Amino acid sequence: MKKIVFCFLIVSSLLFSDSIKKDANINKQEQEQAKLAEEDAKKDKIENYISELKNIEHRISKKDSVWMKSYASYLTSIDVRESLEGIKNRIEYLQKKRDKSFTEADELSALISREKILTAQIEKLKKKDSSPFSILLTPPNIDEIPSVTNPFDIFMGISLVKTLDKGFSDYILKRDELKELISLLKTEVRIYKEIENIDEHTKYKEEANLKIKQLERFESALDTMNVTADVYQKRLDIVEININKEIESQIVKLGKIGVTVLIVFVVFFLLKLIIKKYITDNERFYMANKFITFGNFTLIIMILFFSYIENVSYLVTILGFASAGIAIAMKDWFMSMLGWLVI
Repeated sequence: MKKIVFCFLIVSSLLFSDSIKKDANINKQEQEQAKLAEEDAKKDKIENYISELKNIEHRISKKDSVWMKSYASYLTSIDVRESLEGIKNRIEYLQKKRDKSFTEADELSALISREKILTAQIEKLKKKDSSPFSILLTPPNIDEIPSVTNPFDIFMGISLVKTLDKGFSDYILKRDELKELISLLKTEVRIYKEIENIDEHTKYKEEANLKIKQLERFESALDTMNVTADVYQKRLDIVEININKEIESQIVKLGKIGVTVLIVFVVFFLLKLIIKKYITDNERFYMANKFITFGNFTLIIMILFFSYIENVSYLVTILGFASAGIAIAMKDWFMSMLGWLVI
């Protein structure tokens, strides 16, 4: 009886161990399948992220951004300088070497030629490596603003204000373009971080670091641009206020001169009516009428002359007006003298 019970226990234990092994194998297979499924899910996510990155890069390249071109030029200048430094070191080594082979002599000649080419390229890319956005960050230059001192300068002042406003508007458009570009770069950096969280041994780490550096440079440029835009806006407001005040002053002055000239015309017109009424002799009326006309134009010229005499540079213009007035007033006299000379 004991032997039977013992055999039964042995058989039961064997059956139980086989069952445990089968369950263990099943669990192991399930774990391997789950791990494969997880790896596939990670790969799918990474592929989706890479697709998003490609779409963003396509959007950036499609914009044909001047910021990206400037940054690319900056990176190119750095590469050229690094390449030139390596070439110089190699040239120095080959020049110090006494027994050079034909191959090394040819290499030295080629390197010297290449050094000249790269040096010329660096001259073209000068200052690009120190500040990639120096030109883009510089607002339009506000030169010394000329004063509005006569009616002709009014048009110049209005044109200058429009030019300054347009220049500042273009500067703000570049800043808006930079903001949009930074937003896209932030999205790229966030995607790269998501990839790093999924794949510990990611091969995109170097690209992510480059994007982070690029984003930092663009954000620094935006900070500089914001401060510059605020300062430039205040300077522009002051310039426009001064120009508008000077234009307003000239308009008021021109209005006063116009009223004065109108009064002069009215007075001399009344004088002509008076002499027409009281002088019946045609020759005396003709001489008196010409004298009044001459006095009329002379007085108007004097009014204009003394109104803008503080600006000596416009003396030639005023004298031109005076000459025109005299020529008009004394037209008949000049014609008579010319006829007498012809006769």
